[in-house]
Amino acid sequence: MVDALGRTRRWLAPGGCVIDLHPTPEPGRLEVLTAGGVVTAGDLQDDGHAKGPFGRHANADRAVATAIAHGWFALDERRTFTYLSHGETLADIQRHMAAKWRETHINERTLARALAMLGANAGATPRLREEVTIARLRPIRG
Repeated sequence: MVDALGRTRRWLAPGGCVIDLHPTPEPGRLEVLTAGGVVTAGDLQDDGHAKGPFGRHANADRAVATAIAHGWFALDERRTFTYLSHGETLADIQRHMAAKWRETHINERTLARALAMLGANAGATPRLREEVTIARLRPIRG
């Protein structure tokens, strides 16, 4: 990713910028929305360890920091926000994860806890929570 940022800097039009958008290294969470509020069932499991999604997200943070340290970019602004993926059922959430979060799964304890909460709360629904970083990088010419 560092090499890609170096090439991108050269390709930008004058006045252009790079928008970096990626999840934070913090694990995603499975939550259950009930009439009484939101309850966390547990963190999602990273199947790839350092090479998995949470490791990749930390690597993305390091790549941006490296590009800034090399003097290729200046950080104009960075924010973190919460991204929520809703489902009607746990099966919906699991299908979404299988398609989008390929190296992540819901461990047995978290799954059992979510199933218990969904079964005990009529109308409750599951959702995934992840924290995402967005940053605007301005190229430094020269």
